[in-house]
Order: sequence, then C-alpha cells, then structure tokens
Amino acid sequence: MLRWATSKLPGLFTGLHADGEILTVSSLQDVEPILEANKRAYNTPPVKGDFHMAARIPNVIAEKWMREEGLSIFNRDHWPAIAAKLDSPEYRYLRTQPGRLSRKPYRSFLCAGFTRPARRALAWWKSA
Repeated sequence: MLRWATSKLPGLFTGLHADGEILTVSSLQDVEPILEANKRAYNTPPVKGDFHMAARIPNVIAEKWMREEGLSIFNRDHWPAIAAKLDSPEYRYLRTQPGRLSRKPYRSFLCAGFTRPARRALAWWKSA
C-alpha cells in the first residue's frame, strides 16, 4: 500500500510503500516553478555585490545526490564536488548565474545553510 504525506515545504511529498517486510520511501516534488525561476534569474543581468545566488537545487535532486553519490549540500567538504556538478551541462538548469563555480577559490560562504549570526537570531526567535 502506498501512502503519500505532504511536508512543510510546498510541492514536496513523501511516499511510504510497505511490501511485506520491505519499506520503500519515495519523494515527489513539483520542480517546474524552481526551474522556471532559475531560467529567469539566469537570463537577467547579474547583480553587483559580494554575495550571489549561484543555484537553486530542488530537494529531490539534493536527496538523489546524497543517496547515489554521498554528496550533501550541507557539508562544506562536499562543495567542490557539488560546484563541479553545477558547472556540468547536465545540471545547467539548476544555475541562476553564468560562470564557473569549480574554478573559484573555496570559501566558507559557499556552504548552504545558515551563518552563525543567523543561527543565533533563529534560536532567539524560536525561544521568544
């Protein structure tokens, strides 16, 4: 029997399928709005400044990379491999700006997730 459950993220569904003693977990996500936003951002002129969004990676793609290749978008040590993936023509649709990521020097701000000050602010907000 297959059962789908919605997540807190819009457009993301998780399915559980029990077949005897085997439990299969499936993820389903409507990625079309994300890919359209990536295309629009890629075709607009780049913004000047220190920080730029380089890509939007749908959750199902991030899960696939983690499951098949052991690459986590939240692990700073995996970012050189993820940057090389995003530079490949196969994953160009995830990019939001032209250019190459894998040739840039490794910087800590390339890691997904919250910065330390943002984490403190989020912890404060949750406790209030």
